[in-house]
Amino acid sequence: MRRSSNIFLIFAAALIAGGAGLSVGRSNLPLPRWLSAVLPAADPGAVQPAPTGPIIYYRDPDGAPKCSPAPAKTASGKEYLAVRSSQEVSFEKAPPVAMPGGGTVPLGEVAAIKLTRGPTSIRTENGQLAVYIFVDIRDRDLGG
Repeated sequence: MRRSSNIFLIFAAALIAGGAGLSVGRSNLPLPRWLSAVLPAADPGAVQPAPTGPIIYYRDPDGAPKCSPAPAKTASGKEYLAVRSSQEVSFEKAPPVAMPGGGTVPLGEVAAIKLTRGPTSIRTENGQLAVYIFVDIRDRDLGG
C-alpha cells in the first residue's frame, strides 16, 4: 500500500511540474534570472542591424524551400518574407583559393560564381549522397 501511494505521489508531482512548465512555456513571459543563467539562450537585448538594399525575392515564412519573385501568400494565408540584398548570400568575401604551385589568389580571379534559382533535389548513388557541380569549360584553357 505504501509503495503504490509513493508511485502515485511521484506521478502526480511529475504531472504538475509538466503542466506548470507547459503553461510557462506557452506564455511569453521572460525567464527567471536564475534560469536564464543556467540555460544558454540568445541574448534578447542584442540588436540586429536592419536589412538594407532592394528586395531580391520573397521567401516562405515557415522555412519551406519556396521563394517567389513577387509578394505571395502561403496556403494558410501567411505573407512571404522579403529578402533584401544585405541578407543574401555573398561570395565576394570568400577566402582566397590555394594554388597547386603555392600561394593564393582571390576566388574572383579563378571562378565566376552566380547564385541562380532552379529545381532542388537530393541525389544518391548506392545509398550515399552525391553532389554534382556543373562547370562550363567551353572556350577555356584548363592549363593542363
